[in-house]
Amino acid sequence: MKLFYALIICFLYILSASSVFAEYYHYIDKDGIKYYTDDISEVPEDQRPDLSVYQSIQTSPEEKPPEEKDIETKDTIMLKSIEIKKGEIDNEYEALVKKRQALTKQKKTIGEKKYNELATQFNIEIKQYQEKKEAYEKLVEQYNKQMIPSEKN
Repeated sequence: MKLFYALIICFLYILSASSVFAEYYHYIDKDGIKYYTDDISEVPEDQRPDLSVYQSIQTSPEEKPPEEKDIETKDTIMLKSIEIKKGEIDNEYEALVKKRQALTKQKKTIGEKKYNELATQFNIEIKQYQEKKEAYEKLVEQYNKQMIPSEKN
């Protein structure tokens, strides 16, 4: 009797973990339009010799349900945006440092008037960089405020 129950339990276990098998067909009509179907009777007779047959096997999912999977949230999107802006600001800073070094090297060779013009333009670029950096810092501050739970609760 124990063997009988063991066989039934094994049988039920096998049924619960069974795979689902599906077959679907792909064909192209005379106008070049692609069709997919799981019913071979929907495929025209003249298309059946050249018919593409696909098999799909699905096993019982052992992973989290879709609502529990890693879904990009507003916070992760904002964080990615912050990281991109950080990279842009860092690149711009490096370019400004190189430009300053080049300007310093050219100082003696280009003359005082030309140097002053280039230095004025460079100062404008620095101011624009500082404005971008301040905007970035405000964005980071806003993100941090969202991430820190309120202490009133």
